[in-house]
Amino acid sequence: MSKESYLISCIRRLREYGEGIVLADQSISSLKDVVKSNVYTIISLSQSSQKDRREVSAVMGLDSQQAEVTNRLETGEGIIRLAGRYPYPQLLSFPFVKPKNITEKELDKINDNNEILQSLINEVKMKETYIEVKFEDNKDPKKFENAPTTKIKKNLKRFLEATGNNPYEKSTTILKNAGFSGSSGNTIKTFAINRGYIHEHEIHLGKQGNAGKYFEPTDKAYKLLDELYVEYKKPLGKGSFEHRLFQDILQNYFSQKGYRVKIEDSNEHNDSYILVDVSVENSDGERTAYEIEFNVNQHIILNIENNEEAGYDRIVIVAKKNQKNEISKFIEKNLKQKYKDKVQIKSITEFI
Repeated sequence: MSKESYLISCIRRLREYGEGIVLADQSISSLKDVVKSNVYTIISLSQSSQKDRREVSAVMGLDSQQAEVTNRLETGEGIIRLAGRYPYPQLLSFPFVKPKNITEKELDKINDNNEILQSLINEVKMKETYIEVKFEDNKDPKKFENAPTTKIKKNLKRFLEATGNNPYEKSTTILKNAGFSGSSGNTIKTFAINRGYIHEHEIHLGKQGNAGKYFEPTDKAYKLLDELYVEYKKPLGKGSFEHRLFQDILQNYFSQKGYRVKIEDSNEHNDSYILVDVSVENSDGERTAYEIEFNVNQHIILNIENNEEAGYDRIVIVAKKNQKNEISKFIEKNLKQKYKDKVQIKSITEFI
């Protein structure tokens, strides 16, 4: 007997927990009989395939006259059959509902609070291929002798190595450069997230198009890379991942122009030290402080005043494109006149 799939097993067992599953497919004839026999509510939209029309008619108990309707349904129309209370098929009209976007973070939060779903996820057994990882270090033979031989998932190692060396690349670029296809990339990404090796962030930089997705390796990922003696690019900067991403964008932009760039530059000020998000010095020795701001509050004013008193020739506030005007108005209203000539407000898109 062939081993049934995880999805089929879930469909069989969900009843025990008082839970259900919503399954959508464009072709009912491609679904296994065990799926159709365990469904309480079946809704069919218009069917163009003759094979699917026959299957819908059989599953929903349509007579020959009713079956003729299956390929004539308009947008927003369907046929519904509920086992038990309403065993006879009925025509159905769907009201138009304006689409509402939901972020992956919001969806993850909902799923994280679902104990039944989490219980089922934890039972998933991934197909795992293992390799023996042999450690080599010509510079230090003792390391090689003492290093443990560790079994590790080959794809996970390749994924984390690519992510660790390109922490601010978009996720699609990382997966492509690491040699993952769409399906295999999604599988290893999901595995790494569930096991706590990465966080996934969705960030819109203000340019045209959809928000970009980025992978942030966790301490657990860096510990594993260290154990495997895999070199990686140590992330610089402070604050949230989005804040560090902006710092990296600025660093790359000015480094390519040949300027001296330093992230979290320390400057002495009033017997203490202040840190500048990104400090840039050109060939003439002119220093510019770039401060990244996501929130409109008094912290912006304090940063400007501290940077001016620390001796910077210019101060540039870098913001998201949709916040630039709001921050400009706030500075115009709250900043003392003596500082205004040195201050500029720019969008991060100007550095991409």
